[in-house]
Amino acid sequence: MNSIPEIRPWKVLLVTGVLALGLWADLYTEIPGQFAIGLVVWAPLLWLLAPLPAQARMVFFACAAIATAGELFLSLVWGLYAYRL
Repeated sequence: MNSIPEIRPWKVLLVTGVLALGLWADLYTEIPGQFAIGLVVWAPLLWLLAPLPAQARMVFFACAAIATAGELFLSLVWGLYAYRL
């Protein structure tokens, strides 16, 4: 059985900082900035996922896909909220 590496505090700070900066920058950008923020946020996440076992990476991507489907359903189908852009 593959073991999951221990969580390092600097990794938690990196992810938290990147997400916080991305959310802040989102307030001041239009569509091109949205794509840039997406790249800046996904790059460290993919870098941190690279050394994980394949099964752990698949769980992450499955969670991301389910969350994306939920976002689309709740905003576009049910209309519970709308995005700024």
